[in-house]
Amino acid sequence: MQQWLLKMRTLGRRFLFPFETPGGQGMVEYVLIAAILAVGTLVAMTFLKEEVSALFTKIANTLKGVP
Repeated sequence: MQQWLLKMRTLGRRFLFPFETPGGQGMVEYVLIAAILAVGTLVAMTFLKEEVSALFTKIANTLKGVP
């Protein structure tokens, strides 16, 4: 009887607190790192859009002269 209660308690805790496992913590950290990198990339692209556009235009104009 006690083993059954212990199993039910364990299943209940897993159902009520599914993100309490150590493996889930690592996944959350990876998601946060990916989100920070994505936001940083968007900010950098916003501030550097003129320079990047000018660079691609220069490359395209150079390639137009290549036979």
